[in-house]
Amino acid sequence: MGMANAGESVTQRFSYSFAEPVITDSDAGVLVEVEGCELYGPPGSPLLPVRGVTLKGRRGYRVAAVEVLPGDSVELVLERGVVYAMDAVRLAAMGEAHHLTKRNEDVYGRDTPYPVYGVDEGSRWRRDRRGGIDEVAVSLYPVRLIPAINRLLYYGEITVEVTWQRDEVREADGRGRGRERVVRHDGLQGRESVAAGVLEEGRYDHVIVTVTNFVSTKAPWNLAALVAARSSSGLASKIVTTEWIYSNYHGRDDAERIRSFVQDAY
Repeated sequence: MGMANAGESVTQRFSYSFAEPVITDSDAGVLVEVEGCELYGPPGSPLLPVRGVTLKGRRGYRVAAVEVLPGDSVELVLERGVVYAMDAVRLAAMGEAHHLTKRNEDVYGRDTPYPVYGVDEGSRWRRDRRGGIDEVAVSLYPVRLIPAINRLLYYGEITVEVTWQRDEVREADGRGRGRERVVRHDGLQGRESVAAGVLEEGRYDHVIVTVTNFVSTKAPWNLAALVAARSSSGLASKIVTTEWIYSNYHGRDDAERIRSFVQDAY
């Protein structure tokens, strides 16, 4: 990670390395996978590997700009077109007749790389705010496709450049809030809360509250697999069981105990 400071703004650079793509043939076309990435694509568009990363800012600064900068590329020749993404089917509609997703010919007819870096399709990012500090979630595409000629461009390294602008309003709003909900007291019971204990191993973006039986169901249809998938996309996840919450939090009923935990863990 690199950092440059220019008065009221700060620019950070984060570099990410990617393994070479694994290319396999299927009935529907060529499937391209990269270790540590999830396959994603708008319905009808090429299904390509994507890695999500979350970048935390500094207190008193807001996101001003985000730029995705690919490194050198290696061109790979494909014998067939890349598989395209399908529309999601509601679980309630499984088994019912539904229309098949059509390939987006506007995309597959391009003779230029897809997705395009510098616009939404290739530089997708979202600003979040946690504990008074801005965070940026960015989607990185280590491979791009030239659909019309079945050429794949692989990038072994991608750099994300984030510029943060000083914001006095946010700085004032965030003062003194860093540990506001890490250690708190239950007004009725006079007891120090314990969410920090179960989450102390690291900072989490995503907490799953569930019963123990769901945690231990047979793989791959269990919540451990969901946590692994979320983590690989840049969303740090953690499972907390309702049994643990019920035994560690007071409340008039189970729903109130869960609400107390959520407030405490936020």
